[in-house]
Amino acid sequence: MNKTEKLQTSDIYYQYISYLKLRQPDLQDKLEKHRIIPGHSNGTYKDSSNVLLVTFKEHTLAHFYRYLSFKEKGDLIAYRFMCGQTEQARLLMACYAGQLGGTATNKKNKANKAFFYDAEWQKILVIKMQVDGILKVVF
Repeated sequence: MNKTEKLQTSDIYYQYISYLKLRQPDLQDKLEKHRIIPGHSNGTYKDSSNVLLVTFKEHTLAHFYRYLSFKEKGDLIAYRFMCGQTEQARLLMACYAGQLGGTATNKKNKANKAFFYDAEWQKILVIKMQVDGILKVVF
């Protein structure tokens, strides 16, 4: 790949970031923080010019375009990890991590016997983990 081709490829990511900066996000959407320069490249959330509020789908695409542009393994890992999740699973994970009001959401889910607090949900999770080889049950 020559220098011009590399520049054009990296333009994909920067064009997408420019688009995200200009668009007005719907405040009804669940928004996540995306670091333009990611943590694996020493980007930080402390620099507000490095942070964009994006939807789950936009966040996934941002890592895909960044991987296409820079071929950094961290972006490929982030993209693949996000592709394996639903928006609901991502929100749940963020809530439990305390990013989106984890304590309140946890109490609500416990009261409603939702997600982790639902016995059927736990059974399905264990089956999925067994199928994926993540969990090996020994009896």
